[in-house]
Amino acid sequence: ETASAPPRPPAPPSRVAEPRASRAAEEMSGADDDATAAAAAAADEGSATSTSFASLASSSSLHADVARALSALGFDDATTTQAAAIPSIAANDDVVLAAETGSGKTFAYLAPIISNLTARNAVGVGRVGALILCPNATLCAQVAAAADSLRRADGATPLVRTVALTPNAMLDDRNLPDVVVATPARAAADVLRFNDGGWRRGNFHPAVVHIRHVVFDEADALLSGGYLRAVRGCFDVLYREEKLAALGLTAPPASDDDADVASADSSDLGDVAADRDSADVTADPGWTGDAKRNDAAYEKDWRDDHDDVGGGGGGRDRDRRPRGYHRGPALGGKGLVGSGAGRDFRRQYVFAAATVMSNGKKTPGAIIRHGFPDARWVQGKRLHMAVERVTQEWISVDDRTRADALGTALGIPLAKRSDAPSADVDKTDADVSRRDRTMVFVNSSDACEAVAAEVSRQGLHRVASFHADVDASSRAARLAAFARGELDVLVCTDSAARGVDVPGVTHVVQAEFAGNAVDYLHRIGRTARAGAPGRVTNLYGEVNADLVAAVRDAARRGEGVESAFSRKRSFRKKYKKYGPSRTAPQNRK
Repeated sequence: ETASAPPRPPAPPSRVAEPRASRAAEEMSGADDDATAAAAAAADEGSATSTSFASLASSSSLHADVARALSALGFDDATTTQAAAIPSIAANDDVVLAAETGSGKTFAYLAPIISNLTARNAVGVGRVGALILCPNATLCAQVAAAADSLRRADGATPLVRTVALTPNAMLDDRNLPDVVVATPARAAADVLRFNDGGWRRGNFHPAVVHIRHVVFDEADALLSGGYLRAVRGCFDVLYREEKLAALGLTAPPASDDDADVASADSSDLGDVAADRDSADVTADPGWTGDAKRNDAAYEKDWRDDHDDVGGGGGGRDRDRRPRGYHRGPALGGKGLVGSGAGRDFRRQYVFAAATVMSNGKKTPGAIIRHGFPDARWVQGKRLHMAVERVTQEWISVDDRTRADALGTALGIPLAKRSDAPSADVDKTDADVSRRDRTMVFVNSSDACEAVAAEVSRQGLHRVASFHADVDASSRAARLAAFARGELDVLVCTDSAARGVDVPGVTHVVQAEFAGNAVDYLHRIGRTARAGAPGRVTNLYGEVNADLVAAVRDAARRGEGVESAFSRKRSFRKKYKKYGPSRTAPQNRK
């Protein structure tokens, strides 16, 4: 090995913290009403008293090593969201972190969680201390990179060892990391071993028992749609382990010499399981409450069907209950403190999202409030509103004018394009530079390829597509090339709208307008991140007119756009059936 100085850690994604820079709003000329409101909010942000990471460390909310690592990356002051969330997460409260895109949510949960693991000597001991769930492999890799960017004083070694279960990565049971980042499906299958079934009888995979922190990043997506089945499986295993841990049935007894993390290794857990379980496993199947779930049951609250009709798992579980223990839901261990070597903690749940719809019983916000009624909500002041310091222009198009309007938005000289009728443009900027790092959003994979081809035909050749039909390795390569500046334009579906962060994106174009307000907010949130300015060009047609009117009207009133949310049907169908939202403040009688 050479004696040269260790390399400086790579710059972390811009979504995770604000760099050393003035937060005063930059002057914005020619902005419409939406941008004026954003500038005023930015000025308010700049006038607020900042909180330094060093002060959070002195108040025991952060470990000193974490504060130093943040400073080494150029981050001295916490964002408003981080300053509000870090103390609660550090105190091991369940927390809902609902804040606008670019507000620093990733480090808002990573910094205190890594601090807690470090302070409790739970790092490098072969135990998974934190499980972070993300909706896709791209975001998993990004969160893992953010964790790895927090390094020790040598500048080379991460404070914790993090593994992202991307398509080509596996979990090594013999060398468990400190933090695992995975999609719900990979977490249920590879970390929690839901399908193995041993957890039903109390035989938990070694990775499960010592998980102190569980994070749901992009929680509104994970608690709806196609993620529900895998997420429910994760909760089944975690709740079951928490209940048995409270009875001392998942970890060996702690000795007098045990510290926060005991010296017992994962082989001891097998002894606990053998002592607890009957020899004939078919005679004691344990909890089987999920066997009768149908598809509809997965959309109910996750505790509705967890009644303990079998007495909490049967077998020796009944005999080893402490005196005065009352029978309850078989998976109802959430909130209980475990016992045993390295298991004397209460598991923490953190939900992070930029959009948390709560106006309906099956919405993600309502599910969280019901399942975690004691959770502390940390809400950004611009939740469900356009990001700060973004200027937007709105361009009405039809099928004849859309391509020409797109070329204008991208700053492609007219001489390079075929003649086309002019669009009905509310506001144009003839000085748009083709060197802007631009993300163009469309609504389908086919449209993604077609628009990428059209952009290239019009004269911008450094362009690539990004959608679900592109294989994972190619998507990662294209995103990396875009981040390095080797591409000018990335044409995307909404697979790139959630959480995926590319530093320096200055322009977002909606070549096809989003189908609902949730997707709209996530798309425009790819620019103007961490206090940087950005601009958005919205191309919309007659089919989008109602949604556009609702979004712009909410912006003019300085309100969020939750009244336009819909995860079960498109806004247009909802508007056609019901008309303007009757629950919106301006429509209440």
